[in-house]
Amino acid sequence: MARKQKKLTRKERTQQQQALTERQRQAKGWISPNEKAKRRQELIEDMAPLMAMVETGAGSADENLFWLLADSGDLAEEPEFKEVFTEPLVTLPTYISVAESLGVATPDIMDELPEEEQADKKAEILEETTRRLLTNELRREIIEAVDRLRLRWKKEEKRAEAARAAGLQLTLNDRKSTAIWPMIGLVQAIVLRSLGAGFELVGVTMDEEEDDANDDESLADLYEKLQDPGVDKKLEQAIKKVPGLQNYLEKQLDKIWEEGETAIFTGDLYLELFTDEELEAGVEIFKAVLSAETTDENAPSEGPAEASIPQKSRNLFSQLDLYLAQQFTPERLEQLRTRLRTVLDEADYPAKYFSFVKMLADAMADEEAAENEKGFLLRALLGEIRAVSVMEDEEAEEAGDE
Repeated sequence: MARKQKKLTRKERTQQQQALTERQRQAKGWISPNEKAKRRQELIEDMAPLMAMVETGAGSADENLFWLLADSGDLAEEPEFKEVFTEPLVTLPTYISVAESLGVATPDIMDELPEEEQADKKAEILEETTRRLLTNELRREIIEAVDRLRLRWKKEEKRAEAARAAGLQLTLNDRKSTAIWPMIGLVQAIVLRSLGAGFELVGVTMDEEEDDANDDESLADLYEKLQDPGVDKKLEQAIKKVPGLQNYLEKQLDKIWEEGETAIFTGDLYLELFTDEELEAGVEIFKAVLSAETTDENAPSEGPAEASIPQKSRNLFSQLDLYLAQQFTPERLEQLRTRLRTVLDEADYPAKYFSFVKMLADAMADEEAAENEKGFLLRALLGEIRAVSVMEDEEAEEAGDE
């Protein structure tokens, strides 16, 4: 960088982090043991009609309950699960990899097997694929969808259906049930739907001259292709074939943006979007706000430093927002666009953020970008201030070691 800038102290960086993440911590929520016990009791009561059924079956109650819950693939067609997918562009190569590892490298090999053996092999491939694709986020999505389904059926007074959903929810909530998730029909149905979506999306991203998909392409590469205006018609046709896929893809793009924005804010992705002078001006504003005495008459009296944090956070955001509004003239915005084009050409950043950087460049190309993306610019400024401070600390430590 051209020159050293005034650094934030470690204490000031800590205060910055606390102030900016305060609302996130408050929003996370926490369920008390009593509330958990209350919810569990509600599920037990809701599934009472189901227990009356399984206790009269031929096998044990536990076995009958398991098979009833395992045979739950039809639930994937309920509206609550419409937008629940495993990542289609990951599901497809995972399924193919599992099939190959189990000795079924091509459909022809599968066709040569006896019919009964085919069914067993397909079930084995699906179960292993499902196991590999299960994540904590997907588990949470499925449990939340089952809960919404149960509550809807209760409201509609469908007691038998609500009991089935309650039994499934109670089973999935149990941490000991992790091993049986890949065998649950609902989960497998979601994977199969995602597999179909994967075939459709890969078809969209392939050129007409290509016979096979490129195995070396990353997920970011494939999502970049899906954003190409040249495939809009093919993508529209693919989306029509898979209900819920459009909203899922939109959520994925939102996720890519959020992850990239977070990476810039935390310093994991450093794109040098701001000049040294702008970063130094941001530091001066931050120092001025931190050193100012609070004037909040409603601030609690027990701790002035702690009590002033919310007000100082508001002041900080307000002053930085004003500074950026003044700074980002049409000329400065054009400089930022040029920088982003350079970043894309050089690709000197983690590949997983490519789609985000492309989305960012597209967003900044808008005439009203300075206004539309002011929230991003604020977080990016704070992130780059932190990143530069950390780098300078590391340089100082290395110099001291020498």
